[in-house]
Amino acid sequence: MFIYIALIESEEDKDKFEELYKTYKQLMFYTANNILKDVDPAEDAVHQAFLRIINHLDKIDEINCRKTKGFIVTIIEHVSIDIYRKRKRENG
Repeated sequence: MFIYIALIESEEDKDKFEELYKTYKQLMFYTANNILKDVDPAEDAVHQAFLRIINHLDKIDEINCRKTKGFIVTIIEHVSIDIYRKRKRENG
């Protein structure tokens, strides 16, 4: 998590991200693993998704609300599908 925190400038955003991380990392991994059916790519998807979330912290007001959960699930689904498609292309 320290890698992500280093990418964030304001203390308020660091605190917000830390709460997001603690609240949603398990759900994100579960979602990614459900799509990819493999632990390592699922972990990569979660990492990439958190990097995307950092770029959109300004769009998140409340941590524990349906809107935020939906936003985060959408990001992890898109990242996971991208990884799935890339693996499929590479493996023929």
